[in-house]
Amino acid sequence: MSIMADDDDDNDLQRVADPAQRMRRGNDDYAFWQEAEEAYSEDIARYEDEELAARRADAIEGMVGWFESQFEDPQVRTPSDGEGNFYFWNGGPFEAMDILDGNFSEDYEEDWIRAAADEVERGGVFEWAPKQGGAYFEPQDDDDAVNTTREDMLVQISALRQQLSELPVRPKNFGHNQPPEEIGAPPYDDDDRLEIETLLTETERELSSETPSIDKLTETRKGLSRFSEKALGYLGAKADLAIDEIIKKGVIAGAAYLAFGENLQKLVDGIADFLHNLPL
Repeated sequence: MSIMADDDDDNDLQRVADPAQRMRRGNDDYAFWQEAEEAYSEDIARYEDEELAARRADAIEGMVGWFESQFEDPQVRTPSDGEGNFYFWNGGPFEAMDILDGNFSEDYEEDWIRAAADEVERGGVFEWAPKQGGAYFEPQDDDDAVNTTREDMLVQISALRQQLSELPVRPKNFGHNQPPEEIGAPPYDDDDRLEIETLLTETERELSSETPSIDKLTETRKGLSRFSEKALGYLGAKADLAIDEIIKKGVIAGAAYLAFGENLQKLVDGIADFLHNLPL
């Protein structure tokens, strides 16, 4: 009988102790699940951040790739004056941010578009030309195009050589007390004539090549243009002299330089047109 009483007492004590133990156990379980939930939330946030970063990178790569399929550095094939000024005959110049924003503003956030534009401009090009065959390329009307052929220019070069050989030139160091143009002297000396001949030869070589160099033709065009301006300016300078001075120096030289300058300028323009129509 006493043993049963002892067992009942133990059970009563156990029943009294169970609520506290269960509370402690519950608190431990709550802390465990709370930590697990926080860790899960952190994992979700990290995953979302990584997914967003990946989407952003893909979007930027896609915008940059699309831009590069439509535009190119104007130095690739856009004619220029040789001093960094390009002739955007087929549209442009275009800026990356304007183009990208106009095409992707409804798809991506502005800072994504800006990042793509920065990537496009990372090489230092800020004005772009449209690629031939692209959506922004504006072909010239056939009626407006000069369409100068290589054969035309090679004939011009031959004629210019003949004209150059007949031009009167001033002796070296002539007019050292005054600029030659102020006393009606011819604008070219022997060194000038030699340089022009060299430029004509280099131009002829490139035009005769199956793969003419855009850089070399651009360089020779710049040099020939300088001498064309010099020749065309000569007659104007002579017109400012007194009539008797013109007669003394002779108007024949002025007429010869005018004709040479005009023909040289035709070649310069022809080279520009040839470069413009040169296939990639």
